[in-house]
Amino acid sequence: MSKYHVQVAIAVLLISFTSCNAFCKYLKFSPIHSYCNPPNPECRLLDTEVTDEDKDDVVRAHNEYRNKVATGQESAAGGMPTAANMMEMVWDDELASIAQKHAETCTFRHDCYACRQVDRFMLAKTFTWLCLGDILINPTGDQW
Repeated sequence: MSKYHVQVAIAVLLISFTSCNAFCKYLKFSPIHSYCNPPNPECRLLDTEVTDEDKDDVVRAHNEYRNKVATGQESAAGGMPTAANMMEMVWDDELASIAQKHAETCTFRHDCYACRQVDRFMLAKTFTWLCLGDILINPTGDQW
């Protein structure tokens, strides 16, 4: 293979890589980042809209549970020690859109650590769901 052919091949690879990253800015964290994956055509989500009231309910439930753990009032967690400075959580639209993309794959398991990573901070996941027949229901905050 000539030097010219190698240079052309490298250029094509670089253009392809740049095009892929332009498609999804999260590919820099993982080649299978949740936001970059297409929806599963067999996934039949009935309702994907999250209202402001839904957002408030999720944040409130998380913060109430975190407060119970922080103050030593949560016995189900095995008697966790109290926390000195557990900050309240707030809704984040970027993280919500990544979680929504993951939900649209109907993959009910944790994905890779970097699969939901963002630039601003490191993150962890709360993964919970309840199934009644063929219907998935958003569980209440006490089913962590």
